[in-house]
Parts: sequence; C-alpha cells; structure tokens
Amino acid sequence: VVLGTTSIASALFANSSISEGKPSGYLTERVQIWEETDPERTGLLTQFLRPDASFRDYLNYILDMPVMFVVRDQEWIPIPRMNFRKFLQDGFQGLHANESDFELHLSTAFPEARLKQYLEVRGMDAQSPDLIPAIAAFWKGLLYDEETREEAWSLVSFASEKDFLNLHAQIPKKGLKATLGENPIFPIAVELVNLSCASLTKQRKSGMPDECLYIERIRERILRVHKSPAEQLLEKWDKEFMGDRLKLIQYLKV
Repeated sequence: VVLGTTSIASALFANSSISEGKPSGYLTERVQIWEETDPERTGLLTQFLRPDASFRDYLNYILDMPVMFVVRDQEWIPIPRMNFRKFLQDGFQGLHANESDFELHLSTAFPEARLKQYLEVRGMDAQSPDLIPAIAAFWKGLLYDEETREEAWSLVSFASEKDFLNLHAQIPKKGLKATLGENPIFPIAVELVNLSCASLTKQRKSGMPDECLYIERIRERILRVHKSPAEQLLEKWDKEFMGDRLKLIQYLKV
C-alpha cells in the first residue's frame, strides 16, 4: 500500500521548489535528488507491489545490496563492491559479519519505503509546522486499519509496475498534475485523504480527539486550492516576495 501510494503523497506534500535562493525547476527537488542517487539502494521497489511478494523477498533484496562499510573499534571500514550475502559467507580481509553489521547495512538502504524494526515511509518533503502532524495522521489513517489499507490499494491496483515508475518519475516536476497510467492523480489523492480521515475517526479512542482534524488542514491548505505547498510557495516567490530571499526566510521560519 505504501509503495502504491507514496508517489501520490510525495506530490500532495511537495515542498522543495526553492534551491540556492531561487526556483529549482522542481516542485520536490528532494524526490529528484533521490532519483539520481545510487539505484542499487534507492527508488520505488515495484517488485514488492506483486501479490506474491514476501518478507523473504525483501530480505533477499537487502542481502544482494552492496555493503558500504562496517565499524570496528569505532573505525569505519569501507567494503568495496561486495554484497552482504557474500560478506556473510566469505567475510572481507579477516572481517566477519555480525548482527551489528546487518543492522548498519539495513540503514544504508534508501528506497521509498523500507523495513527496519518498523515500516519507514520516506517520500515526503519537510512541511510547515501545522502540516507536520497532518503527514503523520495521513499515514496513520491509511495504514493502521486493514479495511482502509484494502480500499487504498484498490484505488491504485489497476496500474502496472511501469505505470508506477512513470508516475514516480513525473512527480518532481508535475506534482499533483502527474498521471498514473492515463488517470490523473489529483482525484486519487482526494480519495486517499478521505479514506484516511474516515479511518482516523474509526480508530478514535474514547475521550480522545478525532485526529481527522489534522486531515482537515490538508483539505484546506492543499486540496481546496488544487496546489501543493511547493506551488503555493512559487506563487509567493514571484508575486509577494518578488524574489527577495529575506522574505522567503521570514515565511519559512519556525
């Protein structure tokens, strides 16, 4: 579900359109940077969108990924061009793999979603303070309820692996104007937000506030105007800020 929807969430929360004091040409330069980073340890892992994908497949993906380094006596030792499976079997220059090496190796995988002792969702830009809890609420709503996960998956399950990769490649520049196959993603984003809100209401515990209040911020700040935070910032840069970096800093301050 995460791999099928994370590109849409990246578009929804795109917020890195200014770089080195000027528009970068991207709505989310962060996603673009990761697209240009080591393909053996990054990207959208479409093989795990397949119905028969298992935890063992993810383990094999990790074992076949090249080792970057290990630590011995506080010294970082690079391991050139050897995957962890080979390191586990044969060692390297007298070094033998241990559990700490594997834990460190897990932390050097940077796909859009990764497994550690938890499921890490990595696709969103940093946000203004009021939208930071909205991201957490959005994913809690989608992922912490089995029925909602199934409904979220049904919104994107029509797409092929190629469609998902094409969508992910579009996101940095097109954002919410991108398409999944021939389908615009904005209506899908709206449905995902609605599903998340309904799920949070269902998950609500007695005496606790309805966390859908955070989802309302997404509706008001992004969906109502059909523009991501990045697009809204670019409009301010051109009109209100007139390219003034000090006004930009003032706008972004926490």
